[in-house]
Amino acid sequence: MVKGRFITFTIILGLLLCRSALSQDVVKIGVITDLSGPALYIGEQTQVGAKLAEYELRQSGANVQVIIEDSALNPQKAVSAAQKLVFVDNVDAFYIFLTPVAVAVSPFLKGAKKAAIYAAGSDS
Repeated sequence: MVKGRFITFTIILGLLLCRSALSQDVVKIGVITDLSGPALYIGEQTQVGAKLAEYELRQSGANVQVIIEDSALNPQKAVSAAQKLVFVDNVDAFYIFLTPVAVAVSPFLKGAKKAAIYAAGSDS
């Protein structure tokens, strides 16, 4: 199931990058992670990884921008971050880290028709 979602997200991201190459538009990817809460140590690694991915994509010619928002591992703050990324930053897709954040943000992103992939725990 997770592998299927990752493949789907990768295909969507690929299509967005192709659109960007054809129109010179920037593909914006919003990242929501913990940068000030109890999972700060993981959020900092997520931030570094996202910026490294942005750098590598740009080096390969992709016109991409990663915009990172802090959730503080707080569901309400995560939803506010997602709203900002959609309405202010106009991101095309999302990467969301940590289960409480992913669960809180998912209904909003579904309604906003935004592609998202998340890293979260599961019991299955």
